[in-house]
Amino acid sequence: MSMKVLELDTEKGDIEIREDELPTIHESELIEFGISRETLRDCFVEGLRLMQSVTAGERARPCATPNFDGKWEVRLVRYPEYPDP
Repeated sequence: MSMKVLELDTEKGDIEIREDELPTIHESELIEFGISRETLRDCFVEGLRLMQSVTAGERARPCATPNFDGKWEVRLVRYPEYPDP
């Protein structure tokens, strides 16, 4: 079984959060990330839902980023199977 991961786009840079880390994230970290625990869970659920559309061999990751209105949006970021040299 593969580990499920969500990437958050924060003011301090991208942060990768794994499924097994969700319960251990401290409130101070959430404040630093600029996201509530409930919103983080919602983003993770949306990321998992979006990943169901990824076909075998396709490389993609769910990324959450805040909109101008402060709401978080989750999108799939796809990238080539083989990186450029």
